[in-house]
Amino acid sequence: MNYEILINRQNRCPTLSQDLVEVTPLFPKKRRKKIYLEKKVYQAFQKIQKEGLKYGYYFDIVEGYRSVKDQRKIFTQMIDRYSLEDAICMTAVPNFSEHHSGLAIDIEYCRRTKKGAYRKRKIRETDPEYSFLLQHMHQYGFILRYPKEKQLITQYRYEPWHFRYVGKKLANILYQEKLTLEEYYQKNYD
Repeated sequence: MNYEILINRQNRCPTLSQDLVEVTPLFPKKRRKKIYLEKKVYQAFQKIQKEGLKYGYYFDIVEGYRSVKDQRKIFTQMIDRYSLEDAICMTAVPNFSEHHSGLAIDIEYCRRTKKGAYRKRKIRETDPEYSFLLQHMHQYGFILRYPKEKQLITQYRYEPWHFRYVGKKLANILYQEKLTLEEYYQKNYD
């Protein structure tokens, strides 16, 4: 599988031979939908999850592989709720989503409440968990796909919870050079 593939508004997600595996949640919910990822992506995430536990960070995946049908439903809901223009900035058009590849993950974390229960929520930039992810994800082959300061380049709004597996070698290059996947492709293939 080509983990370095560029999938964005201009580059459709090709049909990939996927070795999808079911994700085992850290904290199972009764009504949780099944989440799938490409096998190597899930294995890499499990390593960062284990590393996070050493620091008291409980990471989980809230979204992984998504079918074109599911993406169409999400996109339509966004249009209905906002507008076509806003929907295009907030989510991918069906067939152009990284989630179709099984290489993209949306991460949430869990924290213990004062009552001892665990509460889940998507990663936010003010969270210490976010800083940990930014410092370590590249070591496991992941990049923050839609950084705040690169919205004009990626053409997506900032999503601190959305990470993409590109492999360790490329993830380290992008991290060191502070590049998005689009900038890397432009620099190396244009």
